[in-house]
Amino acid sequence: MSFATDKTQLQLRVMPVAHHHQQPDCEMAWFYAKWCGHCVDFEPTWKKLERDPNMAHVQFKKYDGDRPEYQDMKARFGVKGYPTLVFIDSEGTPTTFRGNRTEENVTNFVLRAAPSQARM
Repeated sequence: MSFATDKTQLQLRVMPVAHHHQQPDCEMAWFYAKWCGHCVDFEPTWKKLERDPNMAHVQFKKYDGDRPEYQDMKARFGVKGYPTLVFIDSEGTPTTFRGNRTEENVTNFVLRAAPSQARM
């Protein structure tokens, strides 16, 4: 959009209104190892979960369980093998996923763990 004046032209840009996005206040942690075949198989499912709009209220984080800086976290969350998925709610309470790691199963697990924030 522009407006003409005597000798200059004023241009105005119409900017879209920014939508307020809620910051994730819970986390889905994936403890993995590069050498783990089950982890390699789960990678495409994890990527789909990260992009799922119903999961916008969840921060997805991957932790390489072989790295020394994550050993305390592994101990705190009881990680004994790979892959391990742990949902951490807004109060820091962990819940470990148990079951077949399909997209549907993990989605249902997260939505049950954080029902009040799902689909905002």
